[in-house]
Amino acid sequence: MKRILFLTTGGTIASSSLGEGLVPTLSGEEILKYIPELEDICEFDALQVMNLDSSNMQAEDWVTIAHRIYHKWRASV
Repeated sequence: MKRILFLTTGGTIASSSLGEGLVPTLSGEEILKYIPELEDICEFDALQVMNLDSSNMQAEDWVTIAHRIYHKWRASV
């Protein structure tokens, strides 16, 4: 069975409107519950990398994402 690493960064998909704009409120696990069919086709692991809107993301954040992917992969081999 395929293994999928689902990374969340707190962007629009994870956000809810709380009166003064969008605020990240959903975890990766909560988002994946909206797609229960995934359990039939793959194993998945959700990893919260950060809680940051993409419009505020900087190059350092991309490096953080890459490091988290690398370390998660290294732990699985």
